[in-house]
Amino acid sequence: MSELLWKAVGRDYTSRGGVVWTVGETVTHPTSTRMVRDEPATYLSSSAEPGETLIGRDWPCRLLRVRPIGQVIDSDEWRFKRCALGYEVVAEVAAWRALGPNGRQVAALVARLGCLTAAEISAARDAARDAAWTAAVDAAWTAAVDAAWAAARDAARDAAAGLVVRDLLPDHHYRRLTDRVTAVIGPPESWPVPAWCDRPDDDEETP
Repeated sequence: MSELLWKAVGRDYTSRGGVVWTVGETVTHPTSTRMVRDEPATYLSSSAEPGETLIGRDWPCRLLRVRPIGQVIDSDEWRFKRCALGYEVVAEVAAWRALGPNGRQVAALVARLGCLTAAEISAARDAARDAAWTAAVDAAWTAAVDAAWAAARDAARDAAAGLVVRDLLPDHHYRRLTDRVTAVIGPPESWPVPAWCDRPDDDEETP
């Protein structure tokens, strides 16, 4: 039996080309019958890692577990990308997993920044910009350039960098990235995770 993979889709459960992904059903490519490596129009893509599913897609998203049907090919460009002409859609899991191992807090930060007061916006932007460009470029840039970083960067600006790569940073670099932001909006543990991207029945192990 084929391995279970990960697929990020829009909040309306559609992917590129309007393909609809419904749990319990089978999805097939609407036109292609032959895959060509690294030619996205010829296959439906998925990922072997949840934090790599947002290549070519922005946050917010839905995250699915899918099982490929038939031949599976990989990519010369993206290490974790997998491609097939059809999939069985097995389950929906917590969407925050698409933002990486620390995605729960990244999703909470994105949501928290969306309801800042004018004063908080000014303080958080100034703190994040200053901290990120003095510490993150040297300490975390290489590790952070992946799908999870790309998705979080636009939504949460530089403050999200510290959370995305928290496990890879020395503690003093992490604090330098986040301390002045958390002074404005509180510690990560105090940010509620939006209900739409969390699932109490998600029993997947944290990647």
